[in-house]
Amino acid sequence: MEQKSIDWKSIVGMGLIFIILMYWFSQNQADVEANPETTTETSASTPDTTPQLTSNNEPTTAPISNGVFQAGSNEVITFENDLIQFKIDSKGALIQEALLKSYKTYDSLPVYLAKPNEKDHQLDLVFVTNDGRKMHTKDMSFTPSQSMNGANKVLSFKANVGPSQFLEFRYELQPKNYMMDFTIRSQGLSQTFNTADAPQLNWEMLAYKRSKGMDNENRYTEIKFEYGDGSDDYTGQGAEADEEEDKVSYIAYKQHFFTSILLTDTPFKKAKLISENIASQDDEQDTYTKKFNSQIELEYTGGELAYNMDWYFGPTDYDILDGYDRNLDEVVDLGWGNFWMD
Repeated sequence: MEQKSIDWKSIVGMGLIFIILMYWFSQNQADVEANPETTTETSASTPDTTPQLTSNNEPTTAPISNGVFQAGSNEVITFENDLIQFKIDSKGALIQEALLKSYKTYDSLPVYLAKPNEKDHQLDLVFVTNDGRKMHTKDMSFTPSQSMNGANKVLSFKANVGPSQFLEFRYELQPKNYMMDFTIRSQGLSQTFNTADAPQLNWEMLAYKRSKGMDNENRYTEIKFEYGDGSDDYTGQGAEADEEEDKVSYIAYKQHFFTSILLTDTPFKKAKLISENIASQDDEQDTYTKKFNSQIELEYTGGELAYNMDWYFGPTDYDILDGYDRNLDEVVDLGWGNFWMD
């Protein structure tokens, strides 16, 4: 068998080709490192990960640069005393039911100022973060906790960023009282809020027809409010009536027989109050009299939110309202009928 000899010419040829390729590669690598335009072009081709605005001009849900509000729970909590029962949803920390236990309508039905699943009551705090995102608390899930403050029941809802960073909606209910303490406050969020953009609190409510006569009841249904140094006013009875005032200290969604009032220890900087006459716009419906909407401008204090308020859900009763010594007797138009206490 013939033994093959080594082909030295082929080996030498392959070696020369390898040397030439290495030289060519080293020269091109040096050109890339020495050419700033090539480097710039490569960087420019990197995808832009900056959050983009969506089609409705609302920022995307990219994380907040200084922290993300953690997901809370999804539950509805009953919060009550002898006079009133609330059901408060952890989504938005929103009162979705307000039932007056001691009253019935003329046809013996329970009196709800807000009914569950009817979307007749809304409270939404709107603020902007320092990375430009507009946040709505009505879309946020909060973590609830219950406690006692003496004889008072306390229900706290927190949207947490960290162990000591949160936005809180806090309710405190005394025994046998239609007035409930309500606080909105933040802690450790001064670097999260864009304090150049004023926060806004939006409060909306539908007023129910509760007596036989729509026209008569609607005549006594309107927004009353206090502003300035104790002056009071009302929106009136037009198809759509509105008022705008500074330093507003309470807003009353007054119905003929029952009223919901939001009061604040620190006057609201500004509020636009809108009353829409549903009954006059739609003769066919027999459920609502008016739609109320308050657009309330708040202010930051030291970069944080701190508003101590009260919320009244109860009868439009002179003696009860006057007893709070908050000028609430101005809400009342005297005259009652068609309602019974149990």
